[in-house]
Amino acid sequence: MWARLRGLLGRVRPLGRRTGLWLSPCWAVHTFGMRYPIDVAFIGRDGRVQRLVRDLGPSRIAIFWGATSVIEFRANSSESSLRCRRRLQMALQKARDRRMPLK
Repeated sequence: MWARLRGLLGRVRPLGRRTGLWLSPCWAVHTFGMRYPIDVAFIGRDGRVQRLVRDLGPSRIAIFWGATSVIEFRANSSESSLRCRRRLQMALQKARDRRMPLK
């Protein structure tokens, strides 16, 4: 519970380019106490990206009631939203193929 509540809070620097934190079950995130913006992908029951929030700045909240999990990752303004969604979908598909349960 505490690791989920903390998320990326307390990290001095953002995660690497191809690294994220998958929180499950989860339908809301906050950035109170963070020093940098993050991108957030809300994942539905079917394992697909339902909503993508780009550059969620410090001291903000993002909620998506239909989500079953959330992926927090480094804000990357140079990548288009469509390309980011596709990249996430491919990563989620690989996770499913490896039989990692999506809760």
